[in-house]
Amino acid sequence: MESTGKYWIPVYDILERQGLKPVLTHSKYVKQANGHKTDFRDAIHMANLFRMDLAVPSFISPADIRDLRELCRYRLKLTYTRISEKNRYHNFMVVFNIRLDFVFSDLFGKSASARIQFGLLILPHAVAKGDCQVRDLTPRHTGT
Repeated sequence: MESTGKYWIPVYDILERQGLKPVLTHSKYVKQANGHKTDFRDAIHMANLFRMDLAVPSFISPADIRDLRELCRYRLKLTYTRISEKNRYHNFMVVFNIRLDFVFSDLFGKSASARIQFGLLILPHAVAKGDCQVRDLTPRHTGT
């Protein structure tokens, strides 16, 4: 089987689950000479290379390792997305002149989040105008 993008993965998985041992090769190792090419001729050419033991197999890790690697890639992608959204939020705050990064080391920490939430719920007009100070975002507790 010739690897083309990600299209080979489901076919490879199905053949492997059926107990077959598919051989995946890179297209540059099974390329045939120039001329009129069809899928049928490519299949015959690849079968001949395989019969003569000239097809160079690619390493494919076992199914459980492939699944684990896919999960790790997905987790990394989610982490990058989270970082991107935090940066977008930080830029939004800067554009609207809400510079809490001078006061809080972590804009997404418990203290900063509570003050931002309070400010957006209680003082929406002052925050939107940029007239709000950090001390204005501090909830005032009446004594008990």
